[in-house]
Amino acid sequence: MTIGVLVYTIALLASGWVAGKISDRTGRRKFLVAGSTLLFGLGTVLLAHVTTVSQFYFVEALMGLAFGIYVGVDLALVVDVLPNPDDSGKDLGVFNMANALPQTVAPAIGAVLLAVSSANNQNYTLLLYTAGAAALVGALVVLPIKKVR
Repeated sequence: MTIGVLVYTIALLASGWVAGKISDRTGRRKFLVAGSTLLFGLGTVLLAHVTTVSQFYFVEALMGLAFGIYVGVDLALVVDVLPNPDDSGKDLGVFNMANALPQTVAPAIGAVLLAVSSANNQNYTLLLYTAGAAALVGALVVLPIKKVR
């Protein structure tokens, strides 16, 4: 696990920096946020099929890459679509609450998903596929944003 976290973190740091630079130079944010979310969803689904340590490290690198891109660009996208610069503090507070709510509810939903058709609460395949589907929905939600490229 320690090596997996290290691989994830290195990929996250490198890709976040590169994605931020690309986003700032091109002014394009939506495709980076949507693409990274799709890539993270793919990684989540791939975790359900990992059978070797090498595969696990590869998926960790993929997910670190995806999350790094997301972290490096998402807040810039959010700031770009704020409706009123004079209320940006309030709007970012609402954004923070919108981020925190799923993190609060997800453990309860995860527990239910783990228990579905499993006597010992080990249905990780359903959990990972559901998380991947949620990432797909998250990527699609970004696409209709009109104010930014």
